[in-house]
Amino acid sequence: MATSQHFTNSSLDEETQSQVRELMNQWVKDVFGMASNGIEINGQSYQEAIQNQEEVEPVNEALKLQAESAERKAKELEERVIRKRKWIPAQITPLMEDAIRRQSTLADRISFEDNLEIPGNLVEISHAYEAGIQQLAKLKQRLPSSISKLERAQTVIEDVMREQESAST
Repeated sequence: MATSQHFTNSSLDEETQSQVRELMNQWVKDVFGMASNGIEINGQSYQEAIQNQEEVEPVNEALKLQAESAERKAKELEERVIRKRKWIPAQITPLMEDAIRRQSTLADRISFEDNLEIPGNLVEISHAYEAGIQQLAKLKQRLPSSISKLERAQTVIEDVMREQESAST
């Protein structure tokens, strides 16, 4: 403090300087005590800040406002989700009931014939389809190795072509 520096440089004796320092410190403490209701230190009331004198990082007001804004937005979004959880099932229910009603109406129109014979060519077609699916599965298994063999052959051909060109020049 400037006053303590003033008294330490003066010609007063040590005891007087000590008393002046104590009185000044007490006066400062009393002034801040009287004004404490209107003082905040790092977002804490004066009394809390004096009692809790551990090192506290200063409050960044812009960051504090940004955090509060984010909290408000999160709460608004949460409320929106809650409203939609109540509202959407009420809208979906009639749509689902309508879809079920339409499907059941279509199902009621289907008639099944008894003693229906499967034509012979349908059995042949079914066997041909199964054989085709099996061949596709085998082709799918062999295709990657065939592609890599073709790529290696292409590389060899390109190398041979380069060697012939360089030999002819």
